[in-house]
Amino acid sequence: MRMHYMKRLNELAGRLPFHVDDSDSVNEVFFRWHSEREEADLRTLEIWSYCRTQLYVLNKLSRDSQAAPNDFDLLSSALFTKIRMGMESVREPARFVNWVNVVSRNTYLNERRKVRPQSELNEDVLAGDAPPTLIDMDRAEVIRVIQRAVGRLPPSLTAVGKMKLLESKNFKQIAETTGLPLATVRTYTTKIYARLRRDPEILEIARDVFPDLFGRLKAPDDDSQEE
Repeated sequence: MRMHYMKRLNELAGRLPFHVDDSDSVNEVFFRWHSEREEADLRTLEIWSYCRTQLYVLNKLSRDSQAAPNDFDLLSSALFTKIRMGMESVREPARFVNWVNVVSRNTYLNERRKVRPQSELNEDVLAGDAPPTLIDMDRAEVIRVIQRAVGRLPPSLTAVGKMKLLESKNFKQIAETTGLPLATVRTYTTKIYARLRRDPEILEIARDVFPDLFGRLKAPDDDSQEE
């Protein structure tokens, strides 16, 4: 089945003015369409979105030993429809590809859970989101977003933010490394979390990638000491 679909998709992708993995070109076309609404750009985006969702579902189902014969058509149709119907609502046109990746992931999981509860889904179905030939909003991208957010912190908070968020050090380890009192490390962490909850890129992840991220970003103390 995969070979059959890949041949058809390769032919369709050949109509694109760029490679299907060229996210910068896709974002550029979407940004232009978002402001100018040219029919040619919309057609390009529809072809790319169709290829993108079909490849995504093919990759996911290849890891799922319990997939049914009609799962591909149902899932790829659900993903493409969700993306096509939501294009008008994209908040950041310059990051359209990331939006598509997020929608694909969430829609896929939601559709699979309608058929089988999460406990019955294979680990590979739930975990591996990044097809080897496509850029996806995976763990590496989330880390890059957090790195950029840490870089926007005030200099006094940057070191603690890096150790806490990127190196997964606990309060005691951070205190020992920086020489700061443990209470100060806790206070700095509170300030860092408060700022992250207002960071535009972190907000995008919280809304679109991990809806429960705010729960995981709760500071150990209250925010009243924020600068």
